[in-house]
Amino acid sequence: MAIDRNTATSSFLRELWEEKVRRERGEKSFEQKAIDLFLSIRAMVDKDPRPELVRQFKEVEKVILRYAETIARLSRVRLEYDAFEERVEIERADQNRRIAHNRLISEIDILARWFGKAGFDNRWRDKIGLSREEVGAWAFAVAPFLKGETLKEVI
Repeated sequence: MAIDRNTATSSFLRELWEEKVRRERGEKSFEQKAIDLFLSIRAMVDKDPRPELVRQFKEVEKVILRYAETIARLSRVRLEYDAFEERVEIERADQNRRIAHNRLISEIDILARWFGKAGFDNRWRDKIGLSREEVGAWAFAVAPFLKGETLKEVI
């Protein structure tokens, strides 16, 4: 897969510039909004720690990290295997990413249903987004935060 370096560079610079403008305006980045939403969901679970909610929230955390790992793996494989003969490795990594993505959506939906059954506000589910792309972007934005927390717990 050939990458147009000029397009990639200009896109990267445009994103940096847009982020700088948002910060100067006092606006939060997409990543910060995603983390804030994640933390608000966690706070609701912490307020009423029903075992099923806590268990499902922990599952969502694990699945977010797993999904991010599959994206990273797919990126590595795409860089390593560019030849047509090695497409099998790319397809396998993409299939694992797709499976993780499907599971991510399912686990988030299950958590939202548990919130509804418990009488909690589950409008956060709509805020994450309803499309596959929105859910994936949200999880990918939250993953580095979660990974950092996981490392702090180990240390």
